[in-house]
Amino acid sequence: MTSGPATRCAPASLARGDSLAGTAVPQTQFLLVEDAGPWGAAAHPTGSLPAASAAHLAAWASDAGARLLLIRRHGRADPPRRRTWALADVADGVVSTGTASDDELATLDPLADGRASADAWILVCTHGRHDVCCAVDGRPVAHALSSLSGDVWECTHVGGDRFAANVLCLPSGAMYGRVQPSDAQLLLDADARGDVLAHHLRGIVGRAAHLQVAEDAVRRHRVVGTLAGVRAVAAVTEARGRWTVTVEHPSGVDHVDVASAPSEPLDRVSCSATGPRRIPTWTATILGQ
Repeated sequence: MTSGPATRCAPASLARGDSLAGTAVPQTQFLLVEDAGPWGAAAHPTGSLPAASAAHLAAWASDAGARLLLIRRHGRADPPRRRTWALADVADGVVSTGTASDDELATLDPLADGRASADAWILVCTHGRHDVCCAVDGRPVAHALSSLSGDVWECTHVGGDRFAANVLCLPSGAMYGRVQPSDAQLLLDADARGDVLAHHLRGIVGRAAHLQVAEDAVRRHRVVGTLAGVRAVAAVTEARGRWTVTVEHPSGVDHVDVASAPSEPLDRVSCSATGPRRIPTWTATILGQ
């Protein structure tokens, strides 16, 4: 398969107008492990990790309900003698980090072995062997961000290839899609202030999709730029695929009618898709306070 714009999933998604809202991943914990690559085509590759270390880290992440991501600095580099690792907990807003040898990773306890980190961790998916759009669109964004900040890492698959370039900010949990190199300074400044870029926001990780959609509707309607300024606090299931969501914001509370239905079969939902697939579609109507 060729990789021109006509055959890649990200340009196809943009042309269709696929909505970003409601597509942030469900995990609230992320285990990050430095690996220079190559990463391979699997969604959750082991890279150059020794088998024992890879198995231990994957098992720990699975038991904890965390997402394991391999990370590396932008640009080609020799494999590190000691690998940086981090455990980010979005629910608590904390990151612990450390370094470890390959042997030490085989017995790593991320909850006990790290030290608190006050740094932001800005992750750009550049996992091109999994989906070519993540390389074509992700690497220029990783370059732009890395030229402005030392908090930036490339990472493996974060989900939503068709929204490349995808950026995950930790520990804030803001997940962005269709980021452009020209957005780099705006994104870094927003994360440092505790704000979000609403027009690129896929959602806050760890929240159910219908809650993300309701928050997005209120954030845009009320023009709220702060991450913490909008929060879904309750949801009532009205019918299959339909909810009334209560969302708090600085001016009060809004109730939002959210509905979901599958799309028609779509081509190029990912670059590796072998045929048409359906994706969730969403509508959100603000009912008022």
